Amino acid sequence: MKKNLLKPLLIGAMSFAMAFSISAVSFADDTTPADSTKTNVTSWVDLYTGMGLQAPTGDGLYDAVTSATGIYTNPHYQHIPAVVNKVVDETAQTAALDGVVLSGKEAAVTPLVKDAYWESSANKNPGKKYGTDELIVVPDDTVSGYTWNDYLMNIYAVTVSDGSSTVGALPWVDFYGEKATSGPHYNKVEIALNNNSFIVDSARKGQAVHRFDSFYTDGVLNPGNYSVTVYAEGYAPLTASVKVPTYTAATVAIEGMATTATSAKAVFEGLPEDYSPIFSVDGTEVPYANGMISVGKLSIGSHSVVVKDGKGKYNDLTASLIVSTDTLPVYYNGAAVAAASWADKGTLANYISNITTVNVGGVDYRATGRGSVQVINTDGSVDLSKTASAAATEPVAIAVTATGYPQLSFTTGTAMAEPAAPAVQDQNPKVTAKDQILKVTAKNKTFKAKALKKKKASYTAITVKAAKGKVTYKATAVGKKAKKALTFKNGKIIVKKKTKKGTYKMKVTVKAAAATGYNASAPVTKTIIVKVR
Repeated sequence: MKKNLLKPLLIGAMSFAMAFSISAVSFADDTTPADSTKTNVTSWVDLYTGMGLQAPTGDGLYDAVTSATGIYTNPHYQHIPAVVNKVVDETAQTAALDGVVLSGKEAAVTPLVKDAYWESSANKNPGKKYGTDELIVVPDDTVSGYTWNDYLMNIYAVTVSDGSSTVGALPWVDFYGEKATSGPHYNKVEIALNNNSFIVDSARKGQAVHRFDSFYTDGVLNPGNYSVTVYAEGYAPLTASVKVPTYTAATVAIEGMATTATSAKAVFEGLPEDYSPIFSVDGTEVPYANGMISVGKLSIGSHSVVVKDGKGKYNDLTASLIVSTDTLPVYYNGAAVAAASWADKGTLANYISNITTVNVGGVDYRATGRGSVQVINTDGSVDLSKTASAAATEPVAIAVTATGYPQLSFTTGTAMAEPAAPAVQDQNPKVTAKDQILKVTAKNKTFKAKALKKKKASYTAITVKAAKGKVTYKATAVGKKAKKALTFKNGKIIVKKKTKKGTYKMKVTVKAAAATGYNASAPVTKTIIVKVR
């Protein structure tokens, strides 16, 4: 997931703060016929009116995974924005829904599953309030009668089961998709999971919503096969199996390489001993041995690296491989950015594809992502029409930053001299070792004694950046009470079950071992404070 997990909906929100078993709830498209003992309703308005609930007319009570825009276009929830968040007694409200039948259109289309998979951003955003995990179902869009935009607009329920408990029923699972004909979220039902999301309205701000608690242990989604069922009027229920591997917060970093190199060093941190790494670069599997990946000749710029566990037990790891040059193969010819006459074919296209930022008259413009502005077109021409310098009558200074390349700086209207071709580079240059300067961040945390009565708790207390070699930790609890209450492993502090109220301290010393081109780092010591109230 690459990882923001719950994006704004183009079609509106369908997430609500409640989770419960659906064993006694029937849907319109179920094969089980309705009977006289069940309540038959034709819309969600009837359903909630019968339960004594009314949709709020003003700002509703929204949890963090609910859109607060007030735009509800799906016919199944346009009349009930955030109504479920007004429910105080979830157990009683769940019982009130037993036996309800939603009468809908006849299921004329039977959708099929094209793909189903899991994504997580837990390793990048452990406290992310919009969802740390996603179960993604991709329907087969070649099925006769199936149309994504119609299917999306008629979804009225999504359920998730781990084999022992089912969460969802009705529209109370957080999911999103985009009404479109293409794009990263086209034809995907993306269910966001999080056992620690928070309501953000003023009345109940900070109150946790624990709809998926049964699926999580210590903040990590339990491994196993999850069954996801999507219900849409006019379509038969679509059920997919999503495998969630054992989660590891391990990371991999790939050291940058020059254009003359054909291999790069891979550095793991926190990798389980039974993880069997298989590397792919830009989608192609590459050999890995003795800490090095063999990649052959790669183009200058950023390349995607994915590491899979060959045994299929653990989740994938991702990284970027940067290939760099000291020679700029492009220049500004007075009208556009152009490739030098000695450069290889495709140089200009590769350079432009790696542009990250263009500074125009002192203002930075991102070249990719939401809110980006294209200043350098694919043909190298310069377009200032969407910048603050659009109406400038004088020449404008421009600086282009592209991954893997030296910075290109020029002034509009003034041609640069074509850069000279690079000299033949030494294939085995001497490397002077550099010092590693670690960036170590310590995080304090407060827990409730009540929550620790039945189970332990843990969190990432130490974050280390800029390490080139293997990181090691030496942790020492301060005082007898802290020694009994706290343990430390791989950057995490574990607070033992039944820990009593009090303040506990632990000192952690971090070091990074020597690596290619780098000396071992100096030790960095941090003191962490854990409070139990």
